[in-house]
Amino acid sequence: MSIIAIYNYCVALLLFHINFISMHSREKWRVSEDVACQRYKDRWWICISKNYTIRWWEIDLICEKGKDRVYIEVKCVDYIDDIHWFVTPRKLGRVRKTMEFHALKFPTKKDIRIDVVFVRNGVVDQVYDWVIF
Repeated sequence: MSIIAIYNYCVALLLFHINFISMHSREKWRVSEDVACQRYKDRWWICISKNYTIRWWEIDLICEKGKDRVYIEVKCVDYIDDIHWFVTPRKLGRVRKTMEFHALKFPTKKDIRIDVVFVRNGVVDQVYDWVIF
């Protein structure tokens, strides 16, 4: 890769971060989900659903690869000091109930887990995964 290409990439990344910081929260949320989805796609996962909703509950992303299915909760954050402020037991319970409903409607023999993806300034900062079944 040439120095000019690297420079152009860095400038584009810097402009993206500046734009991300100035976005409204709804736009940040949408972009954060797209960034998280792209992270999984880069690792050869197939995104089978975005914003799967039942009643008032939602799962941000559902992805599959091989023998695994993962339900993903995306959190757009400015900092990560304590994940308990962002993902409460109540929220995980709602994600789990929505996941169970989805698994009943679309049965699978795949291994199922929940991931929580933290996106900060338009970049995936941390990923936590919990194996459920």
